[in-house]
Amino acid sequence: MAYYAIMEYYYQNLIIPNFPRFGFHLDLNPEKYLETKFLFIIILLTSVITSRKSQFIYSIVVFFIIFFLVPSLITYSFSDQIPQPTYSIVILLMALCIVASNEIKIPLLKRSKLSFGLVMLLILISLIPILIQFGFYLNVDNLLLRNVYDTREIFDQNSNSAINYLFNWLIKAIVPVALIYFLIHKRYWLAIISFITLLYLYAISGSKIIFITSFVMVFFFIAGRDFVDKTKVASIMLVVGLLAIYLLDYFVGSHLIGLFIMRMLFLPAYLNYFYFDFFNGEPLYFAESHFFNMFNSYPFDRPIGFIIAENYIHVDDMNANNGIIGDGYMNLGYCGVGLNIVIVTAIFLFFNSIKPDPRYLGIFCVLIFLFLSAPMLSMFITGGLWFLFLMGITIMPEKRSIP
Repeated sequence: MAYYAIMEYYYQNLIIPNFPRFGFHLDLNPEKYLETKFLFIIILLTSVITSRKSQFIYSIVVFFIIFFLVPSLITYSFSDQIPQPTYSIVILLMALCIVASNEIKIPLLKRSKLSFGLVMLLILISLIPILIQFGFYLNVDNLLLRNVYDTREIFDQNSNSAINYLFNWLIKAIVPVALIYFLIHKRYWLAIISFITLLYLYAISGSKIIFITSFVMVFFFIAGRDFVDKTKVASIMLVVGLLAIYLLDYFVGSHLIGLFIMRMLFLPAYLNYFYFDFFNGEPLYFAESHFFNMFNSYPFDRPIGFIIAENYIHVDDMNANNGIIGDGYMNLGYCGVGLNIVIVTAIFLFFNSIKPDPRYLGIFCVLIFLFLSAPMLSMFITGGLWFLFLMGITIMPEKRSIP
């Protein structure tokens, strides 16, 4: 509730006045405002009931509330938006509570004793193509979240498809999971090397998600004992962090509200409305994908993110990435939204069934955050989701769940 109240205040008093060029505007609808409070309470109560059945799914639902639901409820009521994107998120959360909280039989691969040194050696070997391509380039300003866009441009200019695939698998699955795996087994030097590897990959790419992932993984390893404990601590720290960001912006002029709250939370919620409006009755049928483009021609001369930014934000050099809700509607209309809801529900039904160790909760927090701005297809191919499935049946389950 505190998070919701703070985000409402920020949206009305800081986001709308300072970022009108992104389309944020104040058009409060009192009926929708009351409607959003009702929806929020329903989802909150349902999540609490779900916690008695599955602590893991309770944590997952709370993360979806933080990243998806609350920003969408606020933009829906304060900017008088259409209801479809918000209700799509509500349906997704209900599906997670009702369906994903169950368990199905998942065959787990019995773990033989792994050589920790061999695991680290394989990671370092995977880094060799990246090291050859980028060397030991380090922009110290990036560690202070400065000049990250310059670094990102340099990375894009020097990268290629093979490097991009390998890079994304490393940052979104392999290295973060290895970091926690080493910490669980008290191989602290190997964990430190994994952490440094993540920071190196951030320094050469300027990708803020790597910087965030590095600390999120360690935080959820340390904080709390079980899923509910860890989620409670994270929720408290989130509220403290939001207040700290306000103070830093007010006294230091750090611009963190724009960097984190606007770009990472409110803008993805707003983009859903743009995608629903732009593709109303005219889905792409996955034409942006190279494979499906053979069957259905792509009607634009640039990636769709740039087309959306040009039409709604009126800039031609911004890629307005869409997440799983906008992506589903863009490709198959409401059927696509429903399909993505089914896929997300199945993903977390799988992970709930393997009974993951709570200390891996950070990787699921990051995964849900990635759902905000990554199409579903790319989550499987470039997002490393298939690696998480593999690790899910090998190293991530709690020891007691392995026969």
